[in-house]
Amino acid sequence: MVLMAHAADLHFGHARRAEDIESSLREMIDILKKEHLKFLIIAGDVFDRDRPENIILKRFHEIMKDFYDSGGRVFAVRGDHDTPKASKKGNPLDTISTYIGGSFLNLEINLDGNPAYIIEESGEKIFLYSFPFVPKAVRRREDYLNIFKKIEKNAKENGGKSILIGHFPISELFPFEEGYSLSELPDYINYYALGHLHFRIIEKVKRGILAYPSSIEILNVNEINDWKKNGKGFYIVDFSEDVPNVQKVNLNIRPMELFRGEDVKLLIEEVKRYLSGNFSKSPYIKIELKVDRGKKREARIAIRSSINKEKVYELEIEIREKEAKDLFLNNERVRKESESVDIITSRLGDKNLALLLLELKECAIESKDFEKECNEILNSLFQNPTIKKISGSPCIEGVSQFLTKQEGENKNGLLSYVR
Repeated sequence: MVLMAHAADLHFGHARRAEDIESSLREMIDILKKEHLKFLIIAGDVFDRDRPENIILKRFHEIMKDFYDSGGRVFAVRGDHDTPKASKKGNPLDTISTYIGGSFLNLEINLDGNPAYIIEESGEKIFLYSFPFVPKAVRRREDYLNIFKKIEKNAKENGGKSILIGHFPISELFPFEEGYSLSELPDYINYYALGHLHFRIIEKVKRGILAYPSSIEILNVNEINDWKKNGKGFYIVDFSEDVPNVQKVNLNIRPMELFRGEDVKLLIEEVKRYLSGNFSKSPYIKIELKVDRGKKREARIAIRSSINKEKVYELEIEIREKEAKDLFLNNERVRKESESVDIITSRLGDKNLALLLLELKECAIESKDFEKECNEILNSLFQNPTIKKISGSPCIEGVSQFLTKQEGENKNGLLSYVR
């Protein structure tokens, strides 16, 4: 009997969720060791960036080391997050593979359709075919469909068990992004071990099973419903039969909840009721609120002063004015504000800092008691675990200096700082 674990979309080194992802990865490795599993497939996005810092690579190795030492082997492919831009060379999976050796294999695509690796275990051969993420700039769809045909031909001739490890969307399952249809996938594959979608999917396809295990943490609010229904974690796959048996393994991840509304008091009560429950980990809360014009800061202060911060891991608040039919999606002002957040985040490396600066800018423009209210904003945000870690950064030091000056200088300095 050959058992393999299938995970994907670890996003190790994620700027805002690094600690949670490390915790989930440790839990997964502990389970693999307890179950004496020797093989782990990671179907892309092992890392959140294509150039992770050395400290991130080191932490990843420290977590994985016990698995390697117990005889475990990792078979990984690149995802879109750990694939460098066309102008860059190398990727973090190559770095890990070179450093670790045979315990961590970065499987690249074979243009001739041959397997990237062959596992020989318990008298069986399992052929691993690799199909990592390919940037659009270097991808010709017809070329890769032709590789699918070669893989199918090879898998049919080889016999035995075949696994296709890939990082790409399936059109029928995720129509918002260009991918491959179920009919285009190569036949004679027993297990399609896929990544890219952060949702759990197990489907019978052709002669085998197609599976997405999801990410190992909730990274976006659009993953909440699937997490509640299917959990998050990885799969243990039994290859005893031609059609593999896939077992879900749920990890103890941090809860996330989204609250939307237009009534501040009702929304606060809803959040309080939610927080009265029992959690193994304090939850991540996101609030999306629509208010009348000029009521944004008042609503934000009301929310922050009413929510027990000790019960919340992180509180993200997005407040928009009721100025359009669909303010969250179609309002031009919202679009520009969102772009501002993205631009500042790309410069500072942290979305929380971007939101902080934009809120302080709004405070500088609108507030009658600038210094008092800006200090309230800063004091509240400094309770956030992410902000605490970077509270000594030049950015925060600069903002603090602005707050110690005269009110008029504060406004001018702060506005120039966040433009």
